[in-house]
Amino acid sequence: MINHDELRELAARASTIRERLGGDYEPGEPAGEIERVRARDRLAAWRQSVTAGNYALFAGWLAHQGLDEADAVAILGRVRLKTGKALPQWATACAWAMPAMGSTTDVLLPEHGESDNDKHVPFEQLLWPVVQDSWSKLKLAVGNLLLQRWSRPACVDLQRGLLRRLSIALAWPLYTDFNLFRHFWRYARGNLNWVLLSPDSATIYESFLAEWRNGRWREFFLEKPVAARLLGTIVSSWLDTTAELLQRLHRDADRLGNVFGGGRKPGRVTSILTDRSDPHGRGRTVAILHFSNGLTLVYKPKDLGVDAAWEGLMQWMEWRGAPVALQTPAVLPCDGYGWTTHVVANPCAPASNSALFYRRAGSLLAVLHLLRGDDFHSDNVITSMDSPVPIDFETLLHPVMNARLADHHSDPAIAAAIELIGSSVSGTHYLPQVRRWPNGRIQAFGGIEAGFRP
Repeated sequence: MINHDELRELAARASTIRERLGGDYEPGEPAGEIERVRARDRLAAWRQSVTAGNYALFAGWLAHQGLDEADAVAILGRVRLKTGKALPQWATACAWAMPAMGSTTDVLLPEHGESDNDKHVPFEQLLWPVVQDSWSKLKLAVGNLLLQRWSRPACVDLQRGLLRRLSIALAWPLYTDFNLFRHFWRYARGNLNWVLLSPDSATIYESFLAEWRNGRWREFFLEKPVAARLLGTIVSSWLDTTAELLQRLHRDADRLGNVFGGGRKPGRVTSILTDRSDPHGRGRTVAILHFSNGLTLVYKPKDLGVDAAWEGLMQWMEWRGAPVALQTPAVLPCDGYGWTTHVVANPCAPASNSALFYRRAGSLLAVLHLLRGDDFHSDNVITSMDSPVPIDFETLLHPVMNARLADHHSDPAIAAAIELIGSSVSGTHYLPQVRRWPNGRIQAFGGIEAGFRP
C-alpha cells in the first residue's frame, strides 16, 4: 500500500507552476546545491518559455505576480503541500489506482468490444485491474438503473476506452521500466545462463509482471510522480465524465426519441466509440453511440448553440431558394452539451455525382468565407456521398488579425500578403492546402479533400 504522507509527497513533486503559485504549496526543506542548480535551470527554461529569454520582461512579469527571482527559484525547487490543505483529486485516486496495478489476484484479460479494433494494448495485464476497480466505483456512483440502458458489449466498450487512455499515457514509462528490468534480468543470471536458457520475451515479461505484483509498482510511482499524476488524473476524470454521460443519456432519452427517432425511444446502447475528439474539460471527448432501435447519435460535451444556429441557417437558405441545399447534422442542444445525428463518411465516387459535390463545395466555401470561418480542414469536414458536411463550427466568426500591427512582420509587403491571404477564401482552410510536418512528412489537409476520391 501507499500511505498518506507518500501521497502528499507525490502531490508536491508533481505539482505544476500554476498550482505552486496558487497558494496551496510552500517551499520545502532547504535544498542542496544540486537542487538549487536544477531550480535555476528550470527558471531559465521558464523565462525562455514566457518571454523568449528577455530578462527585463520576465522580471516585470514576475513582479506583476508579486514575485521576484528568489521567490521564483524557491517555487521551482522542493515544495510541500501546506498543512491543512487537502490532497488534489488525482492524488486521492492514486491511493487505490496504484496498488491495483500491483494486484496479486488473477487478472482476467479484457473482452473485446464489438466496436473495438484494438485487440490488445500495451501493458494491459497491469492496467486492467485499474479498469476493473474504476468500473466498480462507477457502478456505485450511478447505480444499476442507469447501467440498464447499456448492453454488455457497450459496457465493455466503455471499459476498454479507459484501458486505451491509460495505456497511451503510461505505456512509455512502463516500457522504460520493463527495459531496465530486462537488462537486469539478463545480467543477474550471468551471460552463461542467458545463452543456455535463451528465454523468450514472453518469459521475461511474465517475470516482470510478477515483480510488479511483488511491490515494484511502489518504487516505480515514487520515482515517477508525474506518471502517478497521469494515472490518478485519467481514472478520476473518466469516472466523472462517464457518470456524466450516463446521467445525461438517462435524462434526455425521451427527447432523443422525439427529435431523432420519430417519437420512438432509442432503446439500449449496443456499442459506443469513445475518444472521437481531443479531450477537453477534464477529459471530456466526443462519443458515437449505437442504439438497439438502429439509431446512431453523436454525443458532444460542449455547447452546441453555434451548431444549432448553423442548422437553422441552412434551413433558412433552403426555404429562401438557395441554388443547392447544404446538408448538416440535426442538433439537439442542451445545457453545456448536446447530441447530433451521425454523418457517415462515404466518399464521392468519380462517376456519380461529383459535379453536384463541387457545386455544394463551392456554396459551402462561400458561406464559410462570409461567416469568417476558420479551421475547416479535413478533420472538421466529412464527405458523405455527394455532400461535404462540416461537423465542427467553433471557429465561425473568427477575428481577423491585422498583420501590419504585429511586431514580427516588419516587412510591410509580407504583412500585406499575410493579411490578404488570411482574409480570402484560403483563410477558411477548406481549399486544398499542404502542410509540412517537422519530421518532413507532407500532408494535404484542406477540408474539400476529406474523403474525396478524384
